[in-house]
Amino acid sequence: MIKIQPDEIVGAEFEPVMVLGNKDLREPIVVKRSQYKGKRRVSIRAHYIKEGVLNPGRRGIEIPEEYLGVLIESLQIIAASIDGSEV
Repeated sequence: MIKIQPDEIVGAEFEPVMVLGNKDLREPIVVKRSQYKGKRRVSIRAHYIKEGVLNPGRRGIEIPEEYLGVLIESLQIIAASIDGSEV
């Protein structure tokens, strides 16, 4: 995971912005905060690189910030089931 400056990603107005993978990947995954119709959201989206800038692709999800805790808990349960440990 690498950290990219928000000005390198189209639509990244908020910090923090995290990129899963590196700039050499064909479709890096960007995790960031966003805002839609005045409501803050968390975006997890595949991006593509055009002229050195990461642009959002079609694949991904955006969830309201208030669901972030449930998403994290769900991911922890899934991760535990993958590696055989308990949460």
